Amino acid sequence: MERWAGPFQRAVYREWTLPSGIPINDASFMPEVTVARDRRIIGGPVPKKVSPNAKLNESCIRAVLNATLPPLSKNVALAEVALLVRFIPQARANAPGV
Repeated sequence: MERWAGPFQRAVYREWTLPSGIPINDASFMPEVTVARDRRIIGGPVPKKVSPNAKLNESCIRAVLNATLPPLSKNVALAEVALLVRFIPQARANAPGV
């Protein structure tokens, strides 16, 4: 499962564009997402921790919805996976080619 979380996070970050004017030290945003074995998002993204910046929150949700998600490993017996995605502006600013 841990092997899937990293590629999932990278796929989402590749789709994430920081809105202009967002300070890189702005608060983070964390939605929960439930993904089916066939890579469909079947739940969420549901905000669990929101930033005070609505543009940042919207950009994070768009990134999750637009990402091409990696397949689950055949070793994972679950039909679906729920996880929290942590969006940190400073991490995105420091990883432009994710």
